[in-house]
Order: sequence, then C-alpha cells, then structure tokens
Amino acid sequence: MTRQLATLSPTSIHCIDDAVSTRIVRAAALALILDACHAPMSVLVAAGPQSSALATLTWILLAAAAVVFIPVVAFMAMSIVRRRHDSMAVDLQPRGNTIPIVAGAIIPGAILLALFLASVLTEPRFPPDGAQPAAAFEVTGHQWWWAVETAGGPGNPPVAFANELHVPAGQLVELTLLSADVIHSFWIPQLQGKIDLIPGDTNRIRFVAKRAGTYRGQCAEYCG
Repeated sequence: MTRQLATLSPTSIHCIDDAVSTRIVRAAALALILDACHAPMSVLVAAGPQSSALATLTWILLAAAAVVFIPVVAFMAMSIVRRRHDSMAVDLQPRGNTIPIVAGAIIPGAILLALFLASVLTEPRFPPDGAQPAAAFEVTGHQWWWAVETAGGPGNPPVAFANELHVPAGQLVELTLLSADVIHSFWIPQLQGKIDLIPGDTNRIRFVAKRAGTYRGQCAEYCG
C-alpha cells in the first residue's frame, strides 16, 4: 500500500478563525488517541490470551481512574465557582465527620479492593509452569541487543538469532531470560507483560501468539 503525503507551499496557507482552529485541534487530538490504541507497541492491541488479560486489566484501571478523577475535578470546579460568589467570611461552625470518612476512606478503600481483585483474577490467565511448551528459547540481554538461541535437542542443534524470535502461532512458547551485563527489561506488549533480566538470575516467561504476524518488542527500562 502506498501512503500519499500532502504538502503545503507558502501560497497554499490560509487563515482560519478560532472556532475552526479549535475543531481541527480536537479532531487531531482524537485521531492521535485512536492511532495510539492501534500502534504496534500498544498494550491494547492484544494478540494472545495473556496480553488480552493485561489489556482488560488496563481498561479496568483506566475506568477506575476516570471514576476518581472526574468527580474530584468536578468538586474542585464547584468549590472555585462557589468561592467567587461567597463572602470572605470563614465558617467556623463544627461539621460532622461522615462526608470525610466516606469520601476519604470508604470509597477509596472499595476502589482499591476492586482493583486488587481484578489483578488477582487476571493471574490465572497466564500459563502455569507445569505446561509443556511447544517451543523454547534462551534470550540473553546485551548492551544493546538481544541474543536468541533455540533449545535444540538430539539431532537438532541450537540455532542462534539476533533481535528476533520466530515462534509457532497458537502454541505455548517459553523464554528463558538471562542478562550478560546490566539489568534489562524484556517487553513484547502485544503478547506478554514486562519482565526484568537481572545479572546472575534466570527468569522465565510464557505466552501464546493467537495469530501469525510481526510483533515488536523492546528493552523497556534499565538497559544500561
């Protein structure tokens, strides 16, 4: 597919009023948000059961954040507007403790408990250690690249790759993760969550790619 690009010359620039400019900015912001949701490195574009569970948990966390953020902003706006219309006199009359207790303890506690349960319910979606993988690889983090080696076996010598993995679609894959120098963080957003590679330690991660495709990954943090 060929992407067509539009170019602007100085003679094609036109003045627009503020209303049109505002609509253009809003449309551009919405387009950027929607494009980010479908980006190659987006956790919301799930390509496996593990990433689907993480995407669902992400939406739950965003919804909980909105439930907290919107009322807080609304109450702040109400207090600012009300303050402008009230006198400067300070009301020193004693008030009850019901509203502070409910708003500051009970509601946040209920939200945190719900998020904790959502996180716990997400864990069973990840393959257990006892499941036999269809393919196994050893991934070693270097500055600044990944060394990938197949497990190999009798009559099947290991094969080495650099910065890429070739895995079977629809089958369980296991990665043994090592670090040759510093702390790395292995992350393929569309397939699995992040996991650290710590020098001297061995970590493992399992995932299933539901469909064939190309999935980008990167070292997410502490890469040296």
